[in-house]
Amino acid sequence: VVSMGGQALGASVAQGAVKAAQEQKREGGGGAGGLAGFLLRFAVLFGLGFVFMMFAPQRVRLLEQEIARAPAVDGIAGFLGFLALLPATVLLALTLIGIPVVVLMWPLVALVSLFGLTAIANLIGARLPFFRGRRTQALVLAVGTFALMLTSLIPVLGPLVLTVAACISFGAVLRTRLGMRGGSLPTPDGVGTPTQPMA
Repeated sequence: VVSMGGQALGASVAQGAVKAAQEQKREGGGGAGGLAGFLLRFAVLFGLGFVFMMFAPQRVRLLEQEIARAPAVDGIAGFLGFLALLPATVLLALTLIGIPVVVLMWPLVALVSLFGLTAIANLIGARLPFFRGRRTQALVLAVGTFALMLTSLIPVLGPLVLTVAACISFGAVLRTRLGMRGGSLPTPDGVGTPTQPMA
């Protein structure tokens, strides 16, 4: 059984973030790649994901189902979506009206991609063999986020995994219109292997 819960966990993460920030301040910002930076990035990603789960749980669940159903198709869609943003950025930057659009567009893309990454973190956290029994949704999200961040530390493989995860998350957001509908766009024949959605 998974419930939202997580007040104690949230407080623990917040304390960790404060300690990480204080340590970075003492080190003059030089520890961004060390433990302090890792804890701070984890706190930020977990905090954003927790907010998404608090205010848009149904959309996150729909994204989870979409990603579990056709991750390969979502990855292709996300990759093409990122590619399409590059010429769009150049064209918009050439006009005075387009410059503010570009300034707003990329932070928005990053935000919706993090929305999709929250769904991926939930899927990972639910499948890892830790804390079996009654688990809160906050714990599932924390475990999944921590696993993603640990993977990112692996040379070469880590950045590659995060790039693929970003493409999948962005593609799922595009195909489900930010989780606003349960049925995604049609899946081309022979692309992707559908799997059972998370219970």
